[in-house]
Amino acid sequence: MKPVRLSLLPVLTACMTSSAELQLQRLYTSATSSNPPTCLVQGSDGNFYGTFIHESLGLGYGTVFRMAPDGSVTSFGFIPGLNDGLALAQDGNIYGTTTNGGLGYGSILKISPAGPITTVYSFAATNGAPLGIRAGFDGCLYGACQGTNDFRFFPQLFYIFRYDTNGALTILHTGTNISGVQDSIGLPVQGPDGFLYGSVSSPKFSPWLVTSNRTSFYRLSTNGAFQSICSLTNSPGSAGDLVFGPDGFLYGVIGDRQVYSTSDGLVFKLSTNGVFTNLFSFHGTNGSNPQAQLLTASDGLLYGTTFRGGASGSGTLFRISSDGELSTLANFDAATGGNPLASLIQASDGNIYGTTKGSQLSAFGTIFRLVESPTITDLVLTNGSATLIWNSFSNGIYRVEFKPDLSAVSWTALIPRVTATDSTISFSDNSPPPDNRLYRVVLLP
Repeated sequence: MKPVRLSLLPVLTACMTSSAELQLQRLYTSATSSNPPTCLVQGSDGNFYGTFIHESLGLGYGTVFRMAPDGSVTSFGFIPGLNDGLALAQDGNIYGTTTNGGLGYGSILKISPAGPITTVYSFAATNGAPLGIRAGFDGCLYGACQGTNDFRFFPQLFYIFRYDTNGALTILHTGTNISGVQDSIGLPVQGPDGFLYGSVSSPKFSPWLVTSNRTSFYRLSTNGAFQSICSLTNSPGSAGDLVFGPDGFLYGVIGDRQVYSTSDGLVFKLSTNGVFTNLFSFHGTNGSNPQAQLLTASDGLLYGTTFRGGASGSGTLFRISSDGELSTLANFDAATGGNPLASLIQASDGNIYGTTKGSQLSAFGTIFRLVESPTITDLVLTNGSATLIWNSFSNGIYRVEFKPDLSAVSWTALIPRVTATDSTISFSDNSPPPDNRLYRVVLLP
């Protein structure tokens, strides 16, 4: 029997990334440019939850949405002052915050996969406005509030709090921004040591223009003992939320949020005793202005996005190791959306999901996922039948194609759609192949 040849030619599609192994897929596009998706979290029911922030209303209204694994989206709940971040707690519910509502000063919301959205805590006037919330290792939720003083050169208070899912809220620490203007408070992250870690960034003025940023990092015990562990007096921007890497170090980004800064931003590493290391500095063509929290993925690497820069100027998706080796995995453009702002997540199917805000090239925001491109790993010939085996993910939809030789212009669909249920999938071509037959597998949107 003559051998059947196997082709591993790349699939040339509009969403092909700069990496031959990964592919960026757009799952959902906003109906208008004024309500982009701003975050994602996977619920205990396997569905994805997030928020739409209705920017055109000018009143801070937001909507919670649910996205099924197949990409279908359902919106529910029209909420004043909704913040863009959500957190999955150990009780199986999803929690979010608002800057008003409740008693008028902000609230904590509970989103049950099986029920309605309910207000579980209302902040008082002395607390300021909640900025968001994150889940801790101990089953509690941790967040921050910022004072509502609108006068530029007056001190601004900030608060770090703990909320347990039984309804009790405790203010762990109250701080004052001595430079006069509070620009950014990173939400606290709880480490394996039980302490909370976060950042506070404040712009400096000379006398009216922003000239640089002061960024400090803190450690906070759950009984309220606060310690500043590191301070950058001339930070190129504001530090976002921190994450723990697999090596026990903290990781984050500093983005250029001030128009007077010449920096494109950086990725940094921070030890729990305050040793700061600049891992990687962006330079525009490979990304600019990182703002979203990094993701520590199951492969031991960190994934993140830049809001601007890259091939189209609409941002990038990157992967970086703990020693600073960075790879650009995708350049956002008109086909995939532009300007990613929210943090990435890794779902139960192993893929990485995220959102884009939208740009001039792609006016509407999107929900996307980064997946491993299908690679045929084995070809088994038995009694004139060819069985192909390739890598897949649950609910991924594939098309098997063939052509007789490399000179043929077009591919022919052998099976238009096959849905995977596991990490590998196989298909048998029972028609006796001619002298040569080349196969490829295409991942469909």
